[in-house]
This record gives sequence, structure tokens and C-alpha cells, in this order.
Amino acid sequence: MTGKSNYRRGDIVWVRFPFSNQLGKKERPALVLSSDQYNQSQDDLLLVQISSHIRRAPDIGECEVVDWRLAGLDGPSAVRPKLFTVESSLVIRAAGHITDSDMQRVEAALRVVTQL
Repeated sequence: MTGKSNYRRGDIVWVRFPFSNQLGKKERPALVLSSDQYNQSQDDLLLVQISSHIRRAPDIGECEVVDWRLAGLDGPSAVRPKLFTVESSLVIRAAGHITDSDMQRVEAALRVVTQL
């Protein structure tokens, strides 16, 4: 199936996020990382995991979402460097949109992991 998604880079969406061992999935929020240009031409979204578990000393690539209320999250949250793709039709619901300042922090944290 080819088409476009209605999601934008920076959107917060709820999906069934796969465990890294592929033995299960958990419904949780995720951040859309794929560009608007990509999203307008593809069915898949590139997502990164969001967790409500915030570590005192963040692991490499983790980033706290400072403006979590504005993003539509239920509580304090952090982005974790766990990326995956999902067909946009599998999005359970949209929650909101991350602020520009939080997105800049996420991009900086992910650059440490990916060296992009």
C-alpha cells in the first residue's frame, strides 16, 4: 500500500511498540522523527520510543521531554533511542506535538547515538 500519512515530524502518537527481542509489544507513546516530506509520500512513520520512566542519570541518547504537558503526554517523560517504523494506519491515536525546543534536545541526543 502506498500513500501518505497525516502525521508530521514532532507529533506524539500512541502505537504498539515492539520489544527489542521481538517477543512482544506494549502500547506506548512515540515521537514521529520522519520528515514531513517523507510522511507525505510514504505510509510508514519513523518513530522513537517515549517512556514515563525518567532516569536520574540518563543513558546515552536519552532526553527528557521538558514541555510534556504541551506535547500531550500524561506525565513527565523521556525519549529513548529506540527507533522503529510502523505503518501509519497502525497508530492508535495522536496525542499532541512536541515543542521546538524539546525537538532540538531530542535531535542532539540522537546525534550522539547515530553520529548524524
